[in-house]
Amino acid sequence: MLRSWSWLLAIAALVGPGAARADEPPPTPPPAPPPAGPETIDLATALALAQAEVIEIWDERPDKPFDRDTQPRQDARELARRGATDVAAAIAYLPDVVIREAGRGGRQIDIRGARRSAVKILIDGVAIDDPYFGNFDLSSLPTTDLAQVRVSTAPASPIDGPGGPGGVVELHTSDAIGPAALLARATATTARAGVAAVTGRHALGAHTALRVSATGELGARAFDIPGEVDVDEGRRAAGLALRLEDRRGKDRLVIDGFGLVRGYVVPPIEDDTAEITQIDRELLGRASARYERTIGRWQLLADAYGHGTTRLTHFFLDPTLTTPEAKEDVRANRAGAGLLITRGLGPRTRAVASAHLDSEAARVDDGLTLSRGRSTVAEVAAGGQYEDARLRLDAALGLAVPLGLGAPVRPEGKLVAAYAPVADVAFTATVARKGRLPTLRERYRSDAGTAGLDGEVNDFAEARVAIGGARHRLESAAWARWSDGLIKTDPATRRFTNSGALDLQGVDVSAVIGRDQVVEGGAAYSFIEAGAPGRGEPLDFLARHRAQLHLAARPIEGLWTEVRLRVMGRRLDRQQWLPEYQALDLAGSYEAGPWVISGQLTDLLDRRYLARAGVPSTGRALAVTVTRQW
Repeated sequence: MLRSWSWLLAIAALVGPGAARADEPPPTPPPAPPPAGPETIDLATALALAQAEVIEIWDERPDKPFDRDTQPRQDARELARRGATDVAAAIAYLPDVVIREAGRGGRQIDIRGARRSAVKILIDGVAIDDPYFGNFDLSSLPTTDLAQVRVSTAPASPIDGPGGPGGVVELHTSDAIGPAALLARATATTARAGVAAVTGRHALGAHTALRVSATGELGARAFDIPGEVDVDEGRRAAGLALRLEDRRGKDRLVIDGFGLVRGYVVPPIEDDTAEITQIDRELLGRASARYERTIGRWQLLADAYGHGTTRLTHFFLDPTLTTPEAKEDVRANRAGAGLLITRGLGPRTRAVASAHLDSEAARVDDGLTLSRGRSTVAEVAAGGQYEDARLRLDAALGLAVPLGLGAPVRPEGKLVAAYAPVADVAFTATVARKGRLPTLRERYRSDAGTAGLDGEVNDFAEARVAIGGARHRLESAAWARWSDGLIKTDPATRRFTNSGALDLQGVDVSAVIGRDQVVEGGAAYSFIEAGAPGRGEPLDFLARHRAQLHLAARPIEGLWTEVRLRVMGRRLDRQQWLPEYQALDLAGSYEAGPWVISGQLTDLLDRRYLARAGVPSTGRALAVTVTRQW
């Protein structure tokens, strides 16, 4: 186990898997083309070119102040092609992550056995973890705002702030500044559901612009439960997002706001007891401000945010939903601020330092007891990066400091070394130590929480090799995670407890041939082994074997088709093994100018596998999505 800190002390002067790319002179612009005559370009075309938008992915700018150790996995064009209307549906196509149904509704992400707040979710660099449950519902986020999805299956860096020992998901949204644009997307499915989302932006002045997004969802999926009374999902959701952006030279100010209201019935267990959980009213609100400034070689990035959640849940034994057996009224909030400073030290080296403060609080009323709690943690970190044509070193050291919780200060660190001896061959080694504090639910819930819980600490190591380029690529990674203080529910007391040590080891292998060509094929396989002495199966929902196969074709311009086979090994849920399953999916899209029409036929063989214990999947379903850009 990685219990020696010698590797951290040895790289204390280099720091920062989050440091930006080294200070390199800007690339020499290409020579100007020869003047075009009237027969080559007319005035209308010239004006159109002059007004054309230069699309910037902020995490890829040569002068960006921060570069997390994440990899681009999806962009806006692919999301439109697949007809993905929410982030959970989009990420579900990635072979090395798992999107599954959450016990209280919604969908959550697992990365290599890590779940709850162990996976850090960031929107434009701002953390959006749920302040009470720790499981952020990715299906609540529309995709019409998204410019890029990035994922890291390794722990977050101390530069990223507290938490994230299981991985990072970064969501980059489109800028507000740019030519006026409008994007609309609507989906209807045979599962009796529909989603519509629209995003538009417009300039308010020479340096200021506004982006507005709205989304709505209806669902009436029927649930098969005992008795003669029908129960459906009754899903109703509406969301609104605003972005105000001001950009003056290298200074940039972004203010974001988001609100969501929804209600629905959680899919019940199909057995002799009609136990129904209804999310009667859920309100989510977020606001954040982000400021970037460059002065010579110094770059500054500062942000502040606040989140609020209210959620009223009713529990019924009556399928008519008229006589609640119990209720849970959750009111939680989260606030924080961060500061990051970087400076180029030479043509290949950059230093970075950061400080973050996060605080969350909750009040929970279950009708019998009223519980309250607060959790505050600060993290300070320093790091740096070296990069040349063949070698890249990223490193960071940090201290996570719980405030007012009686928990010890926790040292954290991460080192990434990447070496490319020849073109199209790269070796990457990663070692890290990262932890998380218990969620407020794990600490303070009246019937299951344990106030004295310790945090989890994870040591991590990975060796990765990649062969090939963008078109043909073979990649494999062997990794191990050693966790101390794993937080689980004790079957005897039904309360959360630190269950001790947990060791996980795994291998990921993926290959793609002919990416974005007329014919494309790919395969991916993941194996995970988990062990905890004397405790049998240590993790729920952990499949030792997972695989995907896909074959895509583009027979004519604008037409794309795909067939995908998903294989999931058996998993444990509530002391019940969920059998392994295979699901065959078909997808296709046609792009004609500003229109994209796509279709998805999921679970073609209608296997209706178990998503949770006693809860089957929706089975075969057809969805049609229409996307229009103005």
